Amino acid sequence: MFTSNQPSCIPYPNPIRASSQGGSINLLNCPDMTEWVLLNSLGKVVAHGQSSTIQVNNLTQGLYFLRANGYGTQRIVVLK
Repeated sequence: MFTSNQPSCIPYPNPIRASSQGGSINLLNCPDMTEWVLLNSLGKVVAHGQSSTIQVNNLTQGLYFLRANGYGTQRIVVLK
């Protein structure tokens, strides 16, 4: 059984409508300057940054994967 004592970055809201909530996802339980990379379902980097907020209003509808430095990978669903 796998257990982790490390807190996880939680993308909220998830799923998100790109046109609502200001088109941004907040990373809960992450320090403000956490480095992250957002990948599409094909593994291509579509966004990257170093903050606790991710802008998604320019993304197409679909499944994305968030890799936050030191926090593993989370799935994000963007709706239009």
